[in-house]
Order: sequence, then structure tokens, then C-alpha cells
Amino acid sequence: MAPIPDLEDTWEKIEAMRAEYVCPVDVFGAHMLSDTTETPDGRFRFAIGLLLSARNLDRVTAAAMYKLNHMLPVPPDGLDKERLKKLEAEFEENTKGLQKSTKAEAMLKKNFPIDIENLMKLNTWRLTAKNVVDSGLDELGRIIHPVGFCRRKAEYMKNVAQICLDNYGGDIPKDLAGILKLPGFGPKMGHLLVQIVYGQVEGIAVDTHVCRIAQRLRWVEKGMCEPNGKMLNPDDVAKQLVETLPKDKWRDINHLLVGFGQTVCKASFPECNRCLIAGTGRCYHKPETKPEAGAGKPRNRERRAKASRRDAEGQGGITDEDE
Repeated sequence: MAPIPDLEDTWEKIEAMRAEYVCPVDVFGAHMLSDTTETPDGRFRFAIGLLLSARNLDRVTAAAMYKLNHMLPVPPDGLDKERLKKLEAEFEENTKGLQKSTKAEAMLKKNFPIDIENLMKLNTWRLTAKNVVDSGLDELGRIIHPVGFCRRKAEYMKNVAQICLDNYGGDIPKDLAGILKLPGFGPKMGHLLVQIVYGQVEGIAVDTHVCRIAQRLRWVEKGMCEPNGKMLNPDDVAKQLVETLPKDKWRDINHLLVGFGQTVCKASFPECNRCLIAGTGRCYHKPETKPEAGAGKPRNRERRAKASRRDAEGQGGITDEDE
């Protein structure tokens, strides 16, 4: 494949746009969900944060980590519900509504009322492999709720913690191959984890934002914005980007495009009027027309309700992709 045209110019424009806004990934992203990469417990926390992040808003993942780090271990039938409610209220107060809704307008950094860098720096870090193993499965599920597929993810947490405790002394595997053997871990989470905790860059982590924006910018071929193209999946996009993107960009592309996708280049009704790339001929997305206020989509609401009921019953699967 040919090199990406105008890559540096487009990259710089995206960086400039991101710098103006508070991107949820900058506050709640995987790199913010533990205190250190220097200890087994610290590395384990990064792994659990990524495990919970699949098909989940960054804010919801961060809230779950906040509660886990304050409450564990919680034995069967030992959940302090009042303590749980208090922690949920604390998190809501501390985050000032950031990412309460994906439809909310992006917040300008100059107007944001709290210290972004220190929001997730906690005073207590009780999430360890041993404390997960010593906690009840139902209790873990209740603590991490409303994380999507919370019961299934609680099972993954228990299984991962037991493997890490038995085989790695509470630490995580030392390489990508070992991490991909852990329950619930796919390529995106695996690549992000080894980048964060070990500084290893072996590939590109492609989530829904990277997948969508790479196609809109035609950084990949035969995607949804090409004539006669189709919606590519994250694996397709990752394979192409590895071939065309300079390796010094591999580490940063996920963080860059996730924040851009959360604030400007959204999945539905992107803010093209605020985009520095619009009008340059680089973006091939065709703007949509927003529906009138109050125009609902009953079918979508029904699907969400069914998904919520399936989750409450512990059904459904999890994909290695966050929203």
C-alpha cells in the first residue's frame, strides 16, 4: 500500500483540535486507571481496567475502578451497599458530569472546573489479584455495575486474577502472547496493555473510533467512504494501518483518534463545522442531517432495553471494542 497522503499535516490538525477539549480518554482512559507500572499489583490494575473497558464508556469503566479500589476485598454476602452508594456519589461529584452522555457537547479545557491530571489519582488502591480472588462473584458484579456485561466481566475478573495469582505471583504475563491467553483479552486490549505497562509496541490498537476515523480519512483502502467500499472491521483496519502508518505513530494513534472521536469526529452527526480537516479534501465523510428535537427511535430504545435485560440476566457476549 502507498504511504498516507498529507499524514503529518492531518495528524497535527487533529492534535490541535484535541488540545482544546477535555477528552474523556485523557481523564478516564486505560493509562489513568492504576498508580504504577513498577509493581505486580499496579500492572494487574491496568489489566483489569482494560478488561472492564470493552464495549463501555471510559467514564463508566473509571467509576467501576474507583469503587473496586476502595472496597475490595468483599466476601460473599459482605457487600456494604451504603458504602457503595456513597462511592458512586463521590465519583459523580468529582467528575462534574464529564461524559455523562455521548450526545453532550464537548467541554473546552479552559472551562473545565476540575484538575484533569489528578482526577483518577486515588489515595487507596485495593484492587489486587488476591483481593479479587477473595471477593464474591456476585459482589464483584454489583460493584462494577453499570459496566456492560457486568456479570460476565466479573467472571473474567475472577478467572484472570486466579491465573495471575497462580502463575505470575499476582502479576500479569510479560508479553503479548501471554496476555492474549487471558480470558476476555483480544488484540486491541492486548496491544494497549503491553504498551502501557511494558512500553512494547508490537502493533496498533484499533477500537471503534480508530476504525471509523481511519476510514473517513481514507488512511485505509476499500472502507466505508470509498466508492463501492464497505464498513471494515477493526482487524481489517489494523492490518492496513500497520502496513502504511510509520511505526513511530503506532503507539499514539489510538489515544489521538479516540479523543478526536469523542469530541469532534463522532460516530453520529460529527461536528464537521468545528473540524480543521473539513474542507481540506482529506475527509471523505458525508455530513448527516440531524433529526428534529424530540424525534425518537422506538426501535433503538427497544433494542437497548433488551440488551439491558440480557445483561441483568448475565447473557450475551463481549467484543474487544469499546464505544
